[in-house]
Amino acid sequence: MRRAGRLLPRRVATAAAAAAAFAGAVVAQDVPPEDIGTDLLGIAREALPAAAQEPEVPQVADTPALAGVPHPLGDTEIVPLQDGVAQVAPDPVPDGIAVRDALPRPSPADATAAGPEAEEGPEVATATAASDVQSANGGTPETEIAAAESPKPIDQLKGIWRQAVASGDTSEGFEAWISAALDPPRPGFPTDESQAALTREVAVAWGRRTGPVTLGQGGRVVTTFGEAIPTALCSPLTVCYIELEPGEQLTDTPSVGDAVRWQVVPKVQGRPPAERVVIEIKPAEDAVETNLVIPTDRRLYSIALVNDPKYHTPILAFRWPDSEARAVAEGIERRRAEELAVEEARDAEAASRAEIEAAELARSGVPTETGLRAAELLDFRFRVDGKAPFRPVRVFADGSRTYIDLHPGYRGPLPAIVAGKAEGNAALNTRVSASGSRLVADRVITDVWLQSGRERVRIRRIAN
Repeated sequence: MRRAGRLLPRRVATAAAAAAAFAGAVVAQDVPPEDIGTDLLGIAREALPAAAQEPEVPQVADTPALAGVPHPLGDTEIVPLQDGVAQVAPDPVPDGIAVRDALPRPSPADATAAGPEAEEGPEVATATAASDVQSANGGTPETEIAAAESPKPIDQLKGIWRQAVASGDTSEGFEAWISAALDPPRPGFPTDESQAALTREVAVAWGRRTGPVTLGQGGRVVTTFGEAIPTALCSPLTVCYIELEPGEQLTDTPSVGDAVRWQVVPKVQGRPPAERVVIEIKPAEDAVETNLVIPTDRRLYSIALVNDPKYHTPILAFRWPDSEARAVAEGIERRRAEELAVEEARDAEAASRAEIEAAELARSGVPTETGLRAAELLDFRFRVDGKAPFRPVRVFADGSRTYIDLHPGYRGPLPAIVAGKAEGNAALNTRVSASGSRLVADRVITDVWLQSGRERVRIRRIAN
């Protein structure tokens, strides 16, 4: 039974061959071509929908009957008998074929002398004997093939699968089993999911990964750090350099895989704060491919070193996406700080100006109903005519009201405000301030009279 399990792939191939033979038989019966499974994939495609309707897999105790059949490669296979199929003894050899086999065969010399006609004789005789037998049985070759009860390829595959289940070679369902047979594991990739297998797969992926490489200035070959493992091509007994980022410092000595045939020397280029570390590399004539690891305070470099007598990398330089992103972020932060400093300076200047204005208002400001106002913000273009004890000492407007200031020492009756001709019929509301020496009109006046008894004073606004 285990031997049958080891022949499982060959049996799948045999089932595919049987599928082709079955397809030929079906063609003889005028079956549409789309119903013929011509290859193993077609057999599986026919099998998968049908397998979903199959009953559960029988246990080992319910394994089908087995029979030994000769294998095309010369071995004997154990295959399950299909339901309703019984093993019978082989049919007797027809008389015509027996007589043909009993006839003496010509020697090679006779066959050569007879020529092509003699060589074709056995085949013609065989075909004639087969035709005689078929005529004696009352049928033709086509009807004999159509009448044969051949097992379908799907049944053959299911039989092989049942045998594998019975022998313990598989515990999968038919669909999973046939899918695995059609899509075997690809060579070169691990089939297990262990940590070591996953590590090997990722290492292979890194070895195949490539990154952008561009032409730089001064013999530089520029690649992007972190995209792939960079390669430095160094010719024998010729110096090449690896250039680090400005300001980047080594935290330890660079490590090279072959320190005997590869010379690695760190050096410093430039002066602070623009100095940078460069790694000088020189291979011997017999140097083989190795790798170089450079530890710094910003990153860890892993570089492949190749001894190439034809191609040479003068300077291997890098682009650093992390440093570029950091520089952009620092630039944004710097601009924000500058804008904030300008805004703070502007606010401080405004506050200082406000303090100065407040001090000036406190010293020389004119009080209004909205507070002290600077004199330059008020309108003093008013003319006062007439003499009376209540003659105003100052008349001004703030844009919405008119203020009439009487002499602070006046103690007589307050004059009434009478609108002149220029005021027309417009209403004029006035009130007295808390100090008692100021009359306030609720709008900018044009022509009014201050009158008390027979004394009066005229106030007119000067147009210009």
